[in-house]
Amino acid sequence: MYAITATDASTSSWGTYCSPDDKVNGKSIGSCLGDLFSVNWMEDTDAADITKETLQEQYASVKKSTTKSPVLQWGELDFTSEPIADFQSNTDAKSTDFWGQMIHDGLHMLDDALELDIEADERKNTFAVDSRDIKLHYYYNKVMTNPTKENHAALQAEIAHRVEVDGIFDKIFDAEHMELVRAGKTA
Repeated sequence: MYAITATDASTSSWGTYCSPDDKVNGKSIGSCLGDLFSVNWMEDTDAADITKETLQEQYASVKKSTTKSPVLQWGELDFTSEPIADFQSNTDAKSTDFWGQMIHDGLHMLDDALELDIEADERKNTFAVDSRDIKLHYYYNKVMTNPTKENHAALQAEIAHRVEVDGIFDKIFDAEHMELVRAGKTA
């Protein structure tokens, strides 16, 4: 079994293509359109020659593009040198010829040297929203674009809910206990 995950147990995942980048056919959707890690993984798959890019290359690319959370690999890693097509298509990748592989490797090196995708990756990461804050972000943007009483009330209700939930967690996990947990001295 092999898996890659967006994050570890102590770091949030992040939404991306959130307002103001939440447009489909020019219309703002009012929500985050995807998870930063998942979007990076899908965009990498779309851009790659999946008969040549390996699982390990994809992992490295997605990890590099996802700067808000620590992308991790899990499971058996001894077959990550196999092409993505062996796992993400209807047919296995054909054995690649020497020159085809050289072109593939050269294009990857050129992309890395020219840092072609850095601006798009920076925008996705800069405007990413902590997954815990997506609903709050949604209501805030509704108030900013349409400041009705109903939208203000919805935002205030979400803030009140967050304060209530934070208070519950503060009581359950006081600061001293959390420091011990972070230090690995208690569970």
